[in-house]
Amino acid sequence: MGDEGGPRAADRDEAVEVLSPAEAAPTLDEVLADVDARRRALDAMPDGPRPSGGPYKRRRLMVDLPLQLTYVSVYLLTTSLLLVGFVALNYVFAAIYQRASLLQQELGPAAAGGAPNLALLLLVNFVFVMLLLIGASVYAVVHSHRVAGPAFRLRRALDQLLARDYDHWVQLRRKDFLHELAEQLNQLNAQLKAKDVVIADAVARLGALRPGLAPAQALALEEVVADLADVVLAAPAAAAAEEPGAPGA
Repeated sequence: MGDEGGPRAADRDEAVEVLSPAEAAPTLDEVLADVDARRRALDAMPDGPRPSGGPYKRRRLMVDLPLQLTYVSVYLLTTSLLLVGFVALNYVFAAIYQRASLLQQELGPAAAGGAPNLALLLLVNFVFVMLLLIGASVYAVVHSHRVAGPAFRLRRALDQLLARDYDHWVQLRRKDFLHELAEQLNQLNAQLKAKDVVIADAVARLGALRPGLAPAQALALEEVVADLADVVLAAPAAAAAEEPGAPGA
């Protein structure tokens, strides 16, 4: 029996998985210390706009290529429709011009000598069309940047909120769109931060009640404290792409 019991006991010992310090459940004192550190970090986060060295500027026009290309294509499509009408008018004008030229030739060289130059007229029209297309493209890129840039910053701010990182403030340029949405997101950020401060204070008060509780009650309190700590402690930060050439939010 002794020989059989030895190997079996060894097998049972080998079956027990030893947890690493990182995998072991934290004690109540450790949880309270983490929540207290989180509470102090929340207090250190400023509310409202952050000080900056000057006006916020973006150094790249193309911050969201798919969105801005869609925006530019809409502009170019609208401009192309206008150009179709413009070309149609020029075609009608060219037909009238040809008839007028024939009439001038019939009237004699003196009348024909004062006729306008058709090649010059076509060149002027071509230059006008090209300038219109280039201008529409540039305007579409600049105008779309006022939407794509704020959308990029709002997405990044939402990622930070999901990670329970409230140490940011969405600041847009004066001519950007989505200012109202940015203001609402800033208000949500402030409210979530205030909520976490309240929860952290509640955890601290619950921890202070532990010495006077029975063992069963103390165990139940530890479970409540652990659940609340999971809510208030910062979540693992997701890797968020920084806007190229832009300062922090």
